[in-house]
Amino acid sequence: MPQHQQLRRLAGIASGEEREPAEYPDHEQIDQSDSHERDHLAADETPGHDLRVEFWHGTGAVVVDVRPVGDVAAGQVPGAVAIPLRDQFATWLGWLVDPEVPVVIVRNPDQDPADILWPALNIGVDRIAGELRGGVAAWREAGEPATTRLVRPRDVTGAVLDVRQDSEYVSGHLPGATHVELGALPRALDTAPDGPTVVMCGHGERAMTAASLLHRTGRDDVSVLAGGTQDWAEATGHALHDGP
Repeated sequence: MPQHQQLRRLAGIASGEEREPAEYPDHEQIDQSDSHERDHLAADETPGHDLRVEFWHGTGAVVVDVRPVGDVAAGQVPGAVAIPLRDQFATWLGWLVDPEVPVVIVRNPDQDPADILWPALNIGVDRIAGELRGGVAAWREAGEPATTRLVRPRDVTGAVLDVRQDSEYVSGHLPGATHVELGALPRALDTAPDGPTVVMCGHGERAMTAASLLHRTGRDDVSVLAGGTQDWAEATGHALHDGP
């Protein structure tokens, strides 16, 4: 499917509007094959009443939630992978999502579809199916959204999973924290601490992604630290540990 048609689909699904391809920039330098047409699932081809995540799982698609951390925490589609939209969005999308799998986007209305689609296409994630009809608001109306608790730095208790990079971790981490880099987590989910766990990174974005991966395994005892190591040290008055 040509890129302008993918962008039109992503931009118009929620509202039902169809924009002319001329409204979008021509990115012919991005290699795109039409052989994957069967994977592009327009929302107007899906039953309007079918809001169950099982429908999308049945297509083999993965739901990617690009909203900010606070919005994801307040309500999310069960089974979605949270990758908040920011400069590093494409990096984590390419690292965590199989490019052969169709992708369904969950976004806020003020998030530009082009800011989602072009970075995805540039790294070869070109099976953009569209976006979930009605977004999270429809899930709330159906009474089906999942939530993730945000934990203030002074309220951290129990097990901690730190998903920062090695260099960040050794420069200072919470005492007793388990360390698994976010990029390695999909292959090491069984190394995460058992029981209630606070996931943390530098600010919260990677931690929310990690929490969503753990949620996909059926865990509902995972929360996310709203902040980072320095926030914890300042809030508690405790020292960080250096080294591995």
